[in-house]
Amino acid sequence: MNNLSVGLTARYPEIDWPGIIGLRIVIAHHYWKIDLNQIWYTVTEEIPLFKRQFKIILGELNTNNKDSNI
Repeated sequence: MNNLSVGLTARYPEIDWPGIIGLRIVIAHHYWKIDLNQIWYTVTEEIPLFKRQFKIILGELNTNNKDSNI
């Protein structure tokens, strides 16, 4: 997520980009601070929502890329 452009993340402010990045940092570097209840909530509630949002974004990006090649 750190490598996404500012323009892309700004276009979708409803997504918690800093939260996604922060969770990755905790899991990778501060794993002793992991709250298993928060991980469970993220996996069962937030990831399905993010998945739907990311599918929409990918569809829009694919449509925009096809249009720009015309």
